[in-house]
Amino acid sequence: MLTGYRQKNMITTAGITTLCFIILVAIPMFFAATAPYSDFTLASITVGMIVVYSSARLAQIAGSSKQQVLRTTFWLFVYVFFGLTAFVQVTINTFPWAGRYQIDELVEASAIIIVGLVSFDLGQRLAGHQKDFGVPTILKRNITKFGVGLVGISALVSAPYLIQRLGGIYVFFLPRVAKFEAVSAEVESSVEMMLVSRLLSTPMFVSLVAAIAIWIASRQKRSVVGIRWKFLIFFLLIATMLLNNPISTPRFQVGTVLLSLFFVLPWRRWSNLIAIGGLVLGLVIVFPLTDLFRSRLDASLSQRIAETDLTAELVQGDFDAFQVTTNTISVVQRNGHQLGSQISGALLFWIPRNWWAGKPISTGQWIAERKGYHFTNLSAPLWAEFYVDGGWILILLGFIAYGYLIKTIDDWYARSVQHGRVQIITALAPIFAGYQFFFLRGALISAVASLAPIILFLFICSLSVSLNLFTGHRHRPKNLPKHNLIVD
Repeated sequence: MLTGYRQKNMITTAGITTLCFIILVAIPMFFAATAPYSDFTLASITVGMIVVYSSARLAQIAGSSKQQVLRTTFWLFVYVFFGLTAFVQVTINTFPWAGRYQIDELVEASAIIIVGLVSFDLGQRLAGHQKDFGVPTILKRNITKFGVGLVGISALVSAPYLIQRLGGIYVFFLPRVAKFEAVSAEVESSVEMMLVSRLLSTPMFVSLVAAIAIWIASRQKRSVVGIRWKFLIFFLLIATMLLNNPISTPRFQVGTVLLSLFFVLPWRRWSNLIAIGGLVLGLVIVFPLTDLFRSRLDASLSQRIAETDLTAELVQGDFDAFQVTTNTISVVQRNGHQLGSQISGALLFWIPRNWWAGKPISTGQWIAERKGYHFTNLSAPLWAEFYVDGGWILILLGFIAYGYLIKTIDDWYARSVQHGRVQIITALAPIFAGYQFFFLRGALISAVASLAPIILFLFICSLSVSLNLFTGHRHRPKNLPKHNLIVD
């Protein structure tokens, strides 16, 4: 009887995997086939290989009940930005920005992406045979109620002053362009604007995810969570949604918040499938529409939907990752590799430009200027970052390391959730799962600058003292395991 159940479950898993793969492969084919004109070339075939590769990986995840939040969003990014949209752009020979390309240029760009994917998979295999080599074990440090309360309450208490410093609560309900202008009139420099904005939104969001993780772990251990903790979560949630509303907040920031809250929730049998299906639809259909109120509030959503041509949306600037990667090849041929300059600029983002005269600009801007674009605020996928700094060698080594890191963190996260532990990794993994779309799309210098305060406040959430106002215990017994600090 048990054997029959296992066979039935295997059939169900195989069926989900097969059906998901077929649908994912069919979607870009459908868009290309229904376009007014299309031309299937060798470039279409090579980009089609990316579609098949990423579809197979997503289908495997969809058919599995194993929690793989970081790998899920990695392959979703590849499928949407390098697979689906790139296939449509190459097939109808229409790209977001000005430029015409030879087939061999498009094939080489596809090869860069595929080498990165193969290297990513190789890094994951190496992670399965090593003992967490090179990954900071400090990520396993326990998050405490004291630390989360410290960050969360401090964020709530300081919010009124920081909101006023940015111009008042009304600016958070202005279109993004108007909000930027209003805030610029209140603060003296862009650096101050960034610091105040980060201090306002980041600790609120980070402490919310950590607080929810603690609540879930407590319920898993059948430990009662006090009313004060529930009120803290409630107020953090309201404040986070207010400060990260889709009217005045960049789309990737809103997406990071929403996806982090989804990924931190308990994982179920169908969670992988729901995440993949929902995010493909969200990125292809909803993501372009969420820019509706960028400049004005009186725009009509129903009119925009009625006028929307999905194929035309897939060749807009939101989906320029493949074209930027293609542009990178010709720019590097003329200017040479930067030999680590761009990545070092990202890692040392915190050094002011007046201290570092030769500090690199973002890679997206660097490429755009050398292509002669007037609009230079472009993305720069991680593939382009690696290729600009070190060519094929850095693509290979960089994605081996990235695949190793993602697999290790994914596994750590799954084990921490399974055993009811709340560690830095327990909050960082769901946050980075949502943030990974921005991280992979780039540019790296802005992505790292936004990620750093998230990690910083997670470390603060791991602080502890003997007096914990949120657990109600004045002293921790000497024989109490450290991870029990997370529950009442």
